[in-house]
Amino acid sequence: MRMLLTPYLQRDLGVVLLRPGRELLEHFSGRVRLLISSEPKELQDLPSGLLPMANQHLATDPRLSSFFRHSRVIYAAGGINSLVSWMERSTTCQWGDPPPITTIRI
Repeated sequence: MRMLLTPYLQRDLGVVLLRPGRELLEHFSGRVRLLISSEPKELQDLPSGLLPMANQHLATDPRLSSFFRHSRVIYAAGGINSLVSWMERSTTCQWGDPPPITTIRI
């Protein structure tokens, strides 16, 4: 879960308030810790609220693009036809626990 929220500073109390809105409050139930960071440039135009899960920084990192396009990496992943076939028959979200990390030698 990732959210983009506007902080409201209350200097006299020494606290910062975050107002996620009623629809996002359920994400704060239980014991939740937050990672606070500066707003990245690519999110500056987005409204406050829940961020889409599709925002994958590794997939858009220009330093990794040559790796993802390398023919041996594509081959190790089953080839481009396999990828296209998998995506065409998939009808549900594939998000879940990540598989174990494996090493691909290039």
